[in-house]
Amino acid sequence: MASQSGNSSNISNAIRVIQTQALQDRNVPDKQQWETAAKFMENVIRRELEHQESELNSNLNPSSWSKLFTFQGSTIEEKNRQQCVKELQKLLLNRQQLDKTTKHNYTFRSILDYDELTTVKKNLQAQKVDVSNDFISDLWQRVYKIHFLKRNLSTCLDCRRFFYYYQKGLSDQGLDCHEVVFFWRLKRMIEITSNAIRQQISNIETRRLEREVKEILDDFNTDETLKANLLKGKRVDLAEELKRVRQVQEKLEEFIVALNTEK
Repeated sequence: MASQSGNSSNISNAIRVIQTQALQDRNVPDKQQWETAAKFMENVIRRELEHQESELNSNLNPSSWSKLFTFQGSTIEEKNRQQCVKELQKLLLNRQQLDKTTKHNYTFRSILDYDELTTVKKNLQAQKVDVSNDFISDLWQRVYKIHFLKRNLSTCLDCRRFFYYYQKGLSDQGLDCHEVVFFWRLKRMIEITSNAIRQQISNIETRRLEREVKEILDDFNTDETLKANLLKGKRVDLAEELKRVRQVQEKLEEFIVALNTEK
């Protein structure tokens, strides 16, 4: 048991070293790997975006089946959520417009500051929607996450053809593609780790199989009855018969040689 524990620890340490080395490499070598990394990033973002949108929609719009069986329309809380989301989306649009005029990055600010929170709350109150700050903040996290994922997805799609500029070290093209490099490192680390684990499993299973085969053969070697039972059958009998025929033939040849010598 101690030996197995030590082996597991050694394997874990070896894999950890491999992972660290893979993550330290920051140079994407060719266009194909760049585009593969961008596609990997796109798939990850799309899956998370679909999940987040589904979660938000399920909170805003319960299924028609649910309404049918409960004989209820949208509740007040659901309507409040819908109105709150609309106001938060307006806020994000205002941030984008502000970014264009001031050259700042307010859009990417994940925090809803006090002034913005107050503005959203007043706009909702004007629509006779009275909700708490926590209610608004909770929905903001969901709305902002979806917005953030959409922005990153757009950047990812733009970066797919950016390898030439990356290779030349040109970073002033108005596009930040460092995330593609990160996903390339991540994908490479996953692939190298998978190969290392697969190889380790193969080696362990090979050694286990060798050990079991050796034990079985050792049992055969010490059990004469078992060997006799295994060495039976038409082919074995035929081989034994051929062996005897060959021996008789050899004796006849020796006899003929002896006769010829006497003559």
